[in-house]
Amino acid sequence: MKFGFGCVDISSKIPLRMDGYVERTTTSTGVLHPLLSTACVLQDQTHTLVMISVSILGVDQHITKQVKQRVHELFKVPQAYVIINATHTHASYGAARFGDLGGFFVLKDPSADERDYYERLPHKIVESVSLAFENLEAGSVAYFQQQITGVASNRVNPKAEFNDVATVFYFKDKQDVIKGVWTLFANHPTVLDGDNLKVTDDFIAYYHDALQPHYPQAKLMYLQGCAGDISTRYVKSESSVAQAQKLGDHFAQQIADAKPSMVPVHRIVSIKSEPIHFQTRTFQEPEVIQNQLALAKKTFEAAQQAKLDRHTLRSLYVTYQGLEMLALMHEQVNVDIISASMSLIQFDSLIIITTPTETFSSIDLEIQRLCPLKQVVVLGYTNGYVGYLVDHDNMDNDACYERHMMVIKKDSYKEVLKISKQWLKKGMC
Repeated sequence: MKFGFGCVDISSKIPLRMDGYVERTTTSTGVLHPLLSTACVLQDQTHTLVMISVSILGVDQHITKQVKQRVHELFKVPQAYVIINATHTHASYGAARFGDLGGFFVLKDPSADERDYYERLPHKIVESVSLAFENLEAGSVAYFQQQITGVASNRVNPKAEFNDVATVFYFKDKQDVIKGVWTLFANHPTVLDGDNLKVTDDFIAYYHDALQPHYPQAKLMYLQGCAGDISTRYVKSESSVAQAQKLGDHFAQQIADAKPSMVPVHRIVSIKSEPIHFQTRTFQEPEVIQNQLALAKKTFEAAQQAKLDRHTLRSLYVTYQGLEMLALMHEQVNVDIISASMSLIQFDSLIIITTPTETFSSIDLEIQRLCPLKQVVVLGYTNGYVGYLVDHDNMDNDACYERHMMVIKKDSYKEVLKISKQWLKKGMC
């Protein structure tokens, strides 16, 4: 097989408004870590896969379309073979995604600098792909899996099952030197909170900083998994740079210390893409939403006055925040259907399925169980951003604020499972 990596800094030299926390309204004050577009081109005799990781909260449909078209024009790669994954950092720019959720999350009154950033971003992403093609070389690919502890948990219920396994790919040249590493893992990059005003990939950046000395010649790429309900909320002691570094270091040490049984990847069997259409949710009456919002705010403020523990405060706050988002969605969402796509990448020894949503971990695990004879890894935040995809069990769970923030119907997970089942037929698995 052949592979090549390319990396481009997508940080802005001009302060821009940041993404990820509605309470943060000021512009960025600097760069804690460069935001990156990292591309990998992987070729066998019949397929060329372009895998891209971008340090932003979500990749909207407009940028997805532009990048796919341009890569196809330049390199004759089928658009279905171009996969764009967002790290989902909450410390990037709002201008990275003007939004395509039926008008929701659209950046209001964008400045000229924000418009300029948005227009330049797809070109920067394509530039990283061009560098990857320039760096193509023959070599070998293999992966291993490692359970990770102390870095993430289910944030709705810290005792609940979740996918805590990292899938790590090594790309070695003919001299057996590791020239590239993919890490596929599900965890919200939200150690830092809305008080942070510097752009960064959060714990992911520190993970790569700590991992780099172990692979000095490698380009490092993080591909975000199904982290809809997975975060550092119950494992971090505070929201700070020091804590982000601590968790990143701890993650990297577990990978570096692993004694893996490597599974070779010899070829790409097939790459498929399927459009997926989600119906937008049916909203309650505005008065009902406002009453729920007022009660949530009152409950949170009372907890603040009582100085309850930080986990309780955080849970009450995000419930309040979720209902604020619900009220905004009721005002702003102006379409009945939101369209995106799912992808399947079938290697001879592993399958990757991508979803365009903040997919809950139990949905990830259910997809994996559809194929018991072959390893399946599921990504979220890929080739579009459709927001939360909550599972069946949490749809009426008061502790699950994400259900309020869903733009799409609550049973939308069925559409994701339907396509996954069609792909993962018995003959394949």
